[in-house]
Amino acid sequence: MFTDLRHALRLFSRRPFFTAAILLTLALGIGANTAIFNLVRAVLLRPLPYHEPDRLVFALAQRVRATIGRTFDSRDTDAGTAVAVISDAFWRRRFGADAGIVGQTVDLIAGRGKNRTTSRHVVLGILPPAFRLPYPEETEVWAVMPWSRIRPSSAHRGRR
Repeated sequence: MFTDLRHALRLFSRRPFFTAAILLTLALGIGANTAIFNLVRAVLLRPLPYHEPDRLVFALAQRVRATIGRTFDSRDTDAGTAVAVISDAFWRRRFGADAGIVGQTVDLIAGRGKNRTTSRHVVLGILPPAFRLPYPEETEVWAVMPWSRIRPSSAHRGRR
């Protein structure tokens, strides 16, 4: 083994530019691989720092005002009627910017494939065009759901 190592070092010393190119290629490859792995680990593999991240919800802040209609308030959580607030882009694209949609009942479809569900909601208002909530995707509809309709995922059933 030592004779092989001496032979390799002798060959590398005869061609220093070739040796430098090989070492630089290895260093860049290992460095890029490490950087990408750390990025994937931080973004995709590491769980969120919350006890039950699948039950995480977003709440619209009080400082947000609807362009037309209104946003949620305490009456909406107590009432038995399902209500929703929609984005300006969704309102323009789906309802043709018809202001009469406020106060009307619409069918909202959630999920895909076998998990697809339809529910009826009363539209409370349309949010301003500048309002964005980009996570998890470009969100376009916000709805109030009573706690009785929110079910934990199958991964968390039976725990408590």
